[in-house]
Amino acid sequence: MVGWMDVDGEHLVTREGLLLSRRSARVGLAASLSVVLLAPLGLATASATTLGATTAGATTSGPLVRVRDVAIHASTASTNWSGYGIGGTFSAVTGSWTVPTVAPSTGPTYSSSWIGIDGLANQKLIQVGTESDYVSGHVRYDAWWEVLPAAEKVIAKLPVAPGDHMSASITHGTAKHWTIVLTDTTSGKKFTYTRNYKGPAASAEWIQERPLVGGSLATLANYGSTTFTSLTANGVNPHLNSAEAISMVGNVGSRLISVPSAPSALGDAFTVAYGDSTPPAPGGVTPEAG
Repeated sequence: MVGWMDVDGEHLVTREGLLLSRRSARVGLAASLSVVLLAPLGLATASATTLGATTAGATTSGPLVRVRDVAIHASTASTNWSGYGIGGTFSAVTGSWTVPTVAPSTGPTYSSSWIGIDGLANQKLIQVGTESDYVSGHVRYDAWWEVLPAAEKVIAKLPVAPGDHMSASITHGTAKHWTIVLTDTTSGKKFTYTRNYKGPAASAEWIQERPLVGGSLATLANYGSTTFTSLTANGVNPHLNSAEAISMVGNVGSRLISVPSAPSALGDAFTVAYGDSTPPAPGGVTPEAG
């Protein structure tokens, strides 16, 4: 069962008896991993409580709130992001990836692949990506975009499937206008939307993420691996280096659960993989860091 409804301005999707709110309440700043920033996530938890959500990992026929968050990280480790993020001043970011296939799990698991601007060191964020989840015994894939502080929006007219090749861009136009483009080059379908964004544009990111569900960090779906390619920032090769990589950890001081490779030889691609092993760089070439 798949259906759509709006409740108090929120865009909701029902699947297999679950009501998933795509309302985004990103809160929290980058901080040392010695202090987990779950307390500052009170707004997200309050939203979940208000809508009657349960904690992550539970299955229920009631509302289940999915919430994304800015990076909770210190230097090169994070509890919710893995990939690459760079600082500076940005007016555009691009990237491509293939929608990963998630493995079945005993409980609900979640993952997202996306590109964005901001969120690395501030609470603003503009982003677009795809979701790959396993919930209630079924896989679920969709495309979405988001501009804080507005709610996340599922792109209902752009259905995606595992193995689809996606190409995305976020570009600043005139004044506060930014254009989000997501193309499924496998199906030939394209989504374009322009709206206002007032963030500082102080970072660019290419990320595999696990969201908050029911006020807690969800269990990361086993997505296998995702390779991000054709990366640009401000219209040029970002020349990524290994010092800009972000690995995901399960909890403070715990084992790695999602790890990016070194960048490709040209610095415009990388692979991120589920688990604690570092995957090879795209093309099999590992450039020097720095």
